[in-house]
Amino acid sequence: ARAFGGDSHLSVGGLALQPDRGAVLTGTFDQPFDADPGPGSTMLSPNDGSGFLLELAPGGALARARAFGRSVPRARGLCAPQGLAVAPGGALVVVGSVVGEVHFAAGESATTVSARTDRDAFLHWLPPRPARVAGEGRE
Repeated sequence: ARAFGGDSHLSVGGLALQPDRGAVLTGTFDQPFDADPGPGSTMLSPNDGSGFLLELAPGGALARARAFGRSVPRARGLCAPQGLAVAPGGALVVVGSVVGEVHFAAGESATTVSARTDRDAFLHWLPPRPARVAGEGRE
């Protein structure tokens, strides 16, 4: 078992298993938190987005952590991830709700999603994490 969050309010919206690579969690948070369940520290900030993505190695160690779904200035936007899937080849697909205007970045591309009503849906496609090479640290 692993604990995450500290003083932040975390809500897990999705879980997916990656063949031979561990588990992936996605959800929302509202305060900075240490995403590393081990002795290290990997801080995520809500200034970078209201959604989080954690990739855990098969033993539970943190492989990658990132925030996403950053509000566009003065738009009071937020995203609420509610589902997660691993596509063939290792890409991650996150779906959920969006309020206001939210900026999503993935690799070299970025887009802004604007809710047309008080709440709309989003789909966020993230490229696969490169295979880990022996001796390299985490991303």
